[in-house]
Amino acid sequence: MTLEPREARTTIATLLRARPDLLEIRYDPGCVLTNEHVAEVQELRRRMMGDRMYGTLTIIPEDVDFELDTMRTDHAAEDRPLGRIVATAVVAKASMI
Repeated sequence: MTLEPREARTTIATLLRARPDLLEIRYDPGCVLTNEHVAEVQELRRRMMGDRMYGTLTIIPEDVDFELDTMRTDHAAEDRPLGRIVATAVVAKASMI
């Protein structure tokens, strides 16, 4: 039996593998989404979920801020050809997001 981390932290978010095929990403209240921070979340997501197919649930609190360049970047471009992410849901209470 291999023990894998079930929950992990980045600078701006907590990632929780709720099931083998579902990852929950909860951004911290008051955080600022930058390309560097979002890349850190994406890298951890890839490490936690590995080669399996899975869905993601992303929760963004209302007081999250962002750098404009971050919204112009396709953070999933590297994943799309692999077809591992089969569903994505985003709960965004932030009116600008």
